[in-house]
Amino acid sequence: GAREALLRTPDQLDVLARAGVVDAGGQAFVLLVDVLVEVLGGPPAQPLEDVVAPLRLPGHRQAGPRIKAEYEVMYAIRDARKTSLDALRRQLSELGNSVVIVGDQTLAQVHVHLADPGPALEAGLSIGQLSQIRVTALEPDQTDAVRTVVSMVAGPGLVEAVLRLGGIPVQGGRGQLTLEELSAALDTTCGEAVILPNDMENLEMASHLASRLKAEGRRVAVIPTVAQVQGLAAIAVHEPTADFESAVVAMSAAAGHTRHGAVTIAESSAMTMAGRCQPGDVLGLVEGDFVEIGTSVTNVALRVIERLLAAGGELLTLVGGADAEPGLVEELQRLTLRLSDGVDVETVIGGQHRYLVLIGLE
Repeated sequence: GAREALLRTPDQLDVLARAGVVDAGGQAFVLLVDVLVEVLGGPPAQPLEDVVAPLRLPGHRQAGPRIKAEYEVMYAIRDARKTSLDALRRQLSELGNSVVIVGDQTLAQVHVHLADPGPALEAGLSIGQLSQIRVTALEPDQTDAVRTVVSMVAGPGLVEAVLRLGGIPVQGGRGQLTLEELSAALDTTCGEAVILPNDMENLEMASHLASRLKAEGRRVAVIPTVAQVQGLAAIAVHEPTADFESAVVAMSAAAGHTRHGAVTIAESSAMTMAGRCQPGDVLGLVEGDFVEIGTSVTNVALRVIERLLAAGGELLTLVGGADAEPGLVEELQRLTLRLSDGVDVETVIGGQHRYLVLIGLE
């Protein structure tokens, strides 16, 4: 009744929780209700028992509802020991949710949602050098998200891109991720999950994880993205406040409408759909098929872009690889805008290996 509602007021207002008290107006209302009941012939009003909520000591996390996250904190941390990164992950998990730490001792990316950004920054400073610090106030509809979008990515720049779009990245090369690593990325309090494999070789693992999560009673969908750019397109349209089915349909449509290409270097002599290639040749792919062979990365990439644009499109995304020459994606952006003034071009320094540039067209 009213008394039970009064006891819940510290969970509804942070200022009451910090003070360890209930709402004074609510307490007066409970007394008024008791008096009215007595006037109308009910049992006599009873003195209010001690209804002060238990004091929440600093650093103590009560079991039950999730922490109210008001800020998103992201930073890069250098020169931290692996054991320190593991300890940081545990510490941030006590402070907030949506904790992601990817990378190694040389450079790691950190992401967390929490009520106070200060302790997260202090925890990072205690074990390494921080850079790229970003603190963002979350919108009201972002603070209690019940859905996690996990994206399997191939480079540190793609990690940052996914985090900016509100997803949870799991980094690993083709066939290098384990089911445990993928599972660890999911918030244990999250009731819904969308998984983006972004590679044919990751599809089976994503399906295994989905089966495990469904057995735990969670709602899970695997969107069969086979390219990193499809994953980016899917996350970009995710609406956290939409119902699960609507969100999955919108993300699936965005991924399905994203045609993709790539440029890589031949490692051996082989026969392709575009002819025979030799080691060192530049190869262009569209939808996974080899369609171009050349000697210039820029020229082959432009021919792939032209093939994609031939079927129409509005937004071209260029993702630069770890082994690409500096300025490659910027040059391709400039040349593409000269080819077609009706398309927008976005660039990402993805840092992926194997592919010098990934190309997506929506």
